[in-house]
Amino acid sequence: MRIAIIGAGAIGGFFGSLLYTNGHEVIFVEREYKIPKLSSEGLKVEMPDSSVITVKAVFKPNLKGIKGLDMCIVAVKAYDTSAAVEHIVEANVECPVLLLQNGLGVEEEAERILKRPVARGVTNCGAMAGGIGNVKVKGIAKTLLGSRDPSLVDACKILAEALNEAGLPTEVTSNIDGAVWTK
Repeated sequence: MRIAIIGAGAIGGFFGSLLYTNGHEVIFVEREYKIPKLSSEGLKVEMPDSSVITVKAVFKPNLKGIKGLDMCIVAVKAYDTSAAVEHIVEANVECPVLLLQNGLGVEEEAERILKRPVARGVTNCGAMAGGIGNVKVKGIAKTLLGSRDPSLVDACKILAEALNEAGLPTEVTSNIDGAVWTK
């Protein structure tokens, strides 16, 4: 898969790193001031067993000029949802969009800006950012993907398969709203 991940912090960096090391093309979108360090040193992800994955992927400040994406994952804090989704609009990216973030109401905010439905992901994985380009994973747990819109279910299934193959236990649920409220 060719995947853009907006947000190379704890969860975005962790998920993107595992997808990248499992053979997927991952393009990280991050704030411009972080790009030089990420591009030169890569993203370092410390796993629960203390092993370190270093990812030298593509790091960009936006999605302009990026074509042929299979999925765009938004992995930012809820209060940054609008700014993250604007990257998708400005670059005219038309692939499925999945919000992998905590918070309520982010789907509605993203759909209002995109003018189309989005999918949602909820994870119980524990990770924390330790400065630019450093992620420490505390625990790997189940992730649920789903969408209120049936047209996005197949995209969720394809991403779930990729995440499972990368070592992240992932399922598709028909009740993503319940999963969000449960978390």
